[in-house]
Amino acid sequence: MLITMIAFLSVLLISLVMAALPGVLYLAILRWIGLERRQARFLLMSALAWGAAGGVALGLLWTAFLEMPFAPGDRLWVQSAFLAPLAEELAKAVYFVVLIRWRRIDTSLLGLMYGLAIGLGFALTENFGYFLRAYVAGGEAAWIGAILARTFFSVAVHATASGLWGAAVGRSRSAQSRPARRLLPYAGFGAALAVHIGWNLSMTLFQASGSELPLAIGAGAVFVSVTLTAVVSWYAARDERRMLVEELGAEARRGTLPEEHVEILASPMARLREAWLQEGVNRREYKRIAMLLALRRRQHRNAQGQERRELEERMSLLRQGIQDLFPTRMSFPDLSDSDLSA
Repeated sequence: MLITMIAFLSVLLISLVMAALPGVLYLAILRWIGLERRQARFLLMSALAWGAAGGVALGLLWTAFLEMPFAPGDRLWVQSAFLAPLAEELAKAVYFVVLIRWRRIDTSLLGLMYGLAIGLGFALTENFGYFLRAYVAGGEAAWIGAILARTFFSVAVHATASGLWGAAVGRSRSAQSRPARRLLPYAGFGAALAVHIGWNLSMTLFQASGSELPLAIGAGAVFVSVTLTAVVSWYAARDERRMLVEELGAEARRGTLPEEHVEILASPMARLREAWLQEGVNRREYKRIAMLLALRRRQHRNAQGQERRELEERMSLLRQGIQDLFPTRMSFPDLSDSDLSA
């Protein structure tokens, strides 16, 4: 009895570690390249937590509601292949609404980052449950098979689906044209749903037929979705670098920060170097404030009325924050409102 309990506790612990591993690696990569310093760690951890708890709970509730009109015999097929992906993607994306209201998702790269975090959190809870059920139902062999299959495929599906939607939402927030601002979130939702439905449908056909062809098609679809996410990531990083150069370059011209810092602040790898900033300046705080200033400038371009005035006040505080960091205080001229977007 004692040996059985120890074995089950070991399975429980390993299942939890394997379920959490993709999310931990993701956060470690963000920390290494310095991206998490642009935003509060609280937001990334909250995205993971929402996916792991709120997204899962809301997804189950909405799936149960959506399947009510269907006959019991049809529910397993329809629920697994279509209703669950729809409910789960909508549940995961609730956090996007929070980020929009907090003005924390204004570029495609930010949207991608938070979307990936939400998807990884969702996969953590879902996979943990699958791992335990596989062990109880089929023993050690089924448990190992579930870990291998779901770690490489299910995690990718959830992460890429919500990541693509997040990237589209973030891009829409900074788009200059009104049609793009309206249509991009729907395009992102369509991409997320296609990825999720494609995988679930292939698994449903595989379980129903026993043929390996649906499984191969599903694996191919996951590979395509991961490749697409990698391409979107590259474009998102390029667009963000361009935005930082443009906005911080304008700030450098008005004297807020040194001209030679613009290209460094716009490059995640260059920011890792030690020697570019003078001694006595808090490098982490300087990067955080400078990048937040760039984001607020970009928001200011599309803002109107009271929101525009609030952003102007926040930009002034951020400029002052940069000044306070330098031992030799810098100065910049007071510009009119019309110069703020220059």
